[in-house]
Amino acid sequence: MGDASLAPVLADSTQSADFLQVQRDFCAWLRQPDQHDLPMGVAPVRMSVYRELLFNNVCSFIDVAYPIARSLLPSALWQSMQQDFFAHGQCSSPLYADISLHFREYIEQVQHPALDDYPWLQELLHVEWMELYVDMADVDWPSHVTDLADPAPSQARQQWQLQVPVWVLVYQWPVWRWRVGQVLDDVQPAPSAVLVWRDAQYALRIEPLNPIAAYVIDLLGADQAMDQKTLSTQLQQAIAQMSLPQCQDWLNQIEQYLGQRQLLV
Repeated sequence: MGDASLAPVLADSTQSADFLQVQRDFCAWLRQPDQHDLPMGVAPVRMSVYRELLFNNVCSFIDVAYPIARSLLPSALWQSMQQDFFAHGQCSSPLYADISLHFREYIEQVQHPALDDYPWLQELLHVEWMELYVDMADVDWPSHVTDLADPAPSQARQQWQLQVPVWVLVYQWPVWRWRVGQVLDDVQPAPSAVLVWRDAQYALRIEPLNPIAAYVIDLLGADQAMDQKTLSTQLQQAIAQMSLPQCQDWLNQIEQYLGQRQLLV
């Protein structure tokens, strides 16, 4: 919500110093009406209606992006977080996904008190936004890929390359499993890595990974190939006590996992 994006056209397009000041006063009142005077010549009722419409519009974008967080927090707290963002946050883009991203970033940057009361909140906001981001990502699956149950090749491949982008995420809380309205009785940290992607039917997928698989998959990129020897070397360097046969066994398992999901070229 950059100030320029909040202000409607109040006069002609002449960008005089006086007009820019009117814009600033207009936006300042919209953000914090209890701390600023109404711009001269603007009807209070019209300003109040416009502010309510704009605030509700921004809140609707945030609510759509974070339905789980909204359902788990007290409604008064959630509205307070939205009001804080509306009053102080900055967003230069009108796109709803960008507004919701800047909301999450704002809560993190100012270290909102809600993060102390709900230590899992930062990660929950992150995973909810990532699900939205991945769901909107431009994923171009090859036309021949139709069956997600395709088995992995019987022989270990020499080159590894992903078909499409995937995201390896690491969380200290089990937020990736939570759903709207979930009861959190004595929730405890549960460090885990998860893989997020859109499958060949363009459905959002999120699955847990063991740490070794997470490390190997994170090494791969959708637009580059890595040879088997390089992967094996990096895995052995990351886990010094791992023998070469153990390393190969892990790579075979990871290859099978990715192959079953049609994620390897």
